[in-house]
Amino acid sequence: MSKNKINIILSEDRNLSNLNLNLREILDLMGFNVILEKEKEKIIDDKFYFIIGGDLFVTITDFELKEETIFTETGEEIIGFFLKGDTYKFFFTEFEKKSYFNLSEQLIKQKAKVKYLPKESIIPLTAEDPFITSFLHNINKIKFYKKGVSFISFDNVLIDWEADIEKGAIIHPNTIIKGETIIRKGAVIHPFTYIENSEIGENTIIHPFTHIVDSKFEKNCSAGPYSRIRQKTIIKEGAKTGDFVEMKNTVFGRGSKAMHLSYIGDATVGEKVNIGAGTITCNYDGVNKNPTTIKDNVFVGSGTELVAPVTIEKNSYIGAGSTITKDVPPNSLAIARERQQIKEDWVLRRKKSK
Repeated sequence: MSKNKINIILSEDRNLSNLNLNLREILDLMGFNVILEKEKEKIIDDKFYFIIGGDLFVTITDFELKEETIFTETGEEIIGFFLKGDTYKFFFTEFEKKSYFNLSEQLIKQKAKVKYLPKESIIPLTAEDPFITSFLHNINKIKFYKKGVSFISFDNVLIDWEADIEKGAIIHPNTIIKGETIIRKGAVIHPFTYIENSEIGENTIIHPFTHIVDSKFEKNCSAGPYSRIRQKTIIKEGAKTGDFVEMKNTVFGRGSKAMHLSYIGDATVGEKVNIGAGTITCNYDGVNKNPTTIKDNVFVGSGTELVAPVTIEKNSYIGAGSTITKDVPPNSLAIARERQQIKEDWVLRRKKSK
């Protein structure tokens, strides 16, 4: 068998009722070398292989190190164990009590030694050998595919086991979805996107090269390309963040837009606000982070600096190129910039003086 593929031994050829798929067919499609238990002499001298047992428990055996790892499916979840030596038959006491699987009965019949693995000894799946995590991520993608999630391609898509993706979402290649992320139906995740511990609402579009961490998008939003949305940010329904826009610890109101080259931090932004290109909130004074409040229907002109703490009241306009250091009353126009001066023929005089 090819050394550049992972070998998998199945104790039996079986169907996965929860996926309505044949396990051997799945693994073949995923590019593994798959044989049945009765055929395992074909690779018995190989150093590294998977064994998948009748209850879909997975043992990864390394003969040289005499170490084994076992994964057991419990409904929708797979639990990871790290096991060593002769007594690799471990399981959690609470799992046995809940009858999630019937592994212990098989082990007793085999006269195997049974130990209880303390909860603190578990190693998270993401910390395991990359062969193992790759295997689980591939199984995870197939689970979501059968659930009704659309994948343009499985290539370079990584979805953590904690994540949930609803039927009708569309996932493009070169996407990383980590942690307890939720992607709602109708959402579209374009290539080269990183999402961690965040929620992407219904029909929200995440354009390429967008980075989202610990944040929430409500429905019908859009972000990117090249947006960075980070800790404690909430993008309200219908709002848009565009090219090279960064937000942090911000509530960005319904229908509001920040489409180009802006930083909005420690801010509360109301509904239908327009943030012009090149606008920034100057929220850090060297000691403290200060808040900016922009209320409904405000128009902020391009190249504006909002020096926090500052409040822009409803229906106000900020002239482009302004540095705003004081609160702006409702229905006002605020302009804070030097008056333009023109000195005619200045360039000609300068050249003559040289």
